[in-house]
Amino acid sequence: VMAFERDPQMGRILLRNLACNTSESHRIQFYGDTDPAGIAIDRLMNGERGPVLLKVSTAAGIEQRILAGASDLLDREDTRVIVRLGDRESEAGCMRLLDDHGFSVSLVTPAWWRPVVRDRSFDPDHIWLVAEKTPFEILPD
Repeated sequence: VMAFERDPQMGRILLRNLACNTSESHRIQFYGDTDPAGIAIDRLMNGERGPVLLKVSTAAGIEQRILAGASDLLDREDTRVIVRLGDRESEAGCMRLLDDHGFSVSLVTPAWWRPVVRDRSFDPDHIWLVAEKTPFEILPD
């Protein structure tokens, strides 16, 4: 698991969560970056292998920049992506970028999962984008 958090308050919450939910078999490493442009995810991967689920949420309009910084990761066949989109511009840009990397992309209706998973950051205007390298199965009505 690689977790990135740009908000210091949320970062402290993430650290508390990790302290409660990790075992000795998990490797935890922290990175800081003083560059306002951030750091590319690809730069931190260091040849890591194994299936990847890249989840981007509450990125405040920089979702496409985050994905662009994971270009090598997006080229892998074992990568899946979930993005919480902040606006329609992000939606179009992310869909184009993921399509260029060979992903099948689907938009998920806001909050369809709420009966199953409680989302403390619920906002009915946000849409989730889900992408994988194999086409989605169309379920009958």
